[in-house]
Amino acid sequence: MEGGGRSPFAPHTTIPLAYCRTDPSPPQENRHDGPPYSLNRRAFLAALGAGSAAVAAAPLSAIAAPASGRAQPIVGSWFEFQHHVNLLSAEARKLRPKAQIMIAPYGTNLAGGDDECVRQLDAMDVDIVAYQDEVGVRKSKPTETAFFYERLRKAHNRAQKARIWADVEIFQFEGTSYNSALLPAGFDRVRQQLEAVSPFVDKILVYQYLGMMNKPGSQVFAGRPDSATLYTDYQNWRKAMRS
Repeated sequence: MEGGGRSPFAPHTTIPLAYCRTDPSPPQENRHDGPPYSLNRRAFLAALGAGSAAVAAAPLSAIAAPASGRAQPIVGSWFEFQHHVNLLSAEARKLRPKAQIMIAPYGTNLAGGDDECVRQLDAMDVDIVAYQDEVGVRKSKPTETAFFYERLRKAHNRAQKARIWADVEIFQFEGTSYNSALLPAGFDRVRQQLEAVSPFVDKILVYQYLGMMNKPGSQVFAGRPDSATLYTDYQNWRKAMRS
């Protein structure tokens, strides 16, 4: 989280393959010059197979014609999700064989550490699973997450495949969940979140640095003034932990 905003916990070779923030939220406007689009799997893989330069050179509207007017999420059974993850992982490994592939799923409070969970971890071709702690979206409390991550840690130890990370939500909603602005959470809550998951994960990411944390005096300040307070409080806590 220092300097330019990179988390000290994050490696430089991670491809976020399937960031599964699928909680219902208001539809977002399409941020490109063409018409609204729907990018299906075949079209995406065709563009992905052509290489990143081709994808960057062509507008999304040229890759896939609009079908429903909105980009469509992946839906269906666990098997279908697993199929999509492994399919995209295979393509990503062709492009960047040495890169690490990460997914960051939601539903952490529902995930168990049972035999089925271990089977699912074994079946997925990913290197890292960074589970969202879901405190910011008010689905979990800092006093609950240690239990969730402890059972997931046990499942990962049994599978001995993907590493376990935490994706800690450092925001809070201004009003109603998913229908109001994101604000920086107070550091007392964030500290509780970090301390709860730290014993059970290999690394910690946060969602999100941009807008929620700012180094005081930054020339590229993004967000509310209290984002600098969260940054300062975090750095002071970090220094105290090291002393």
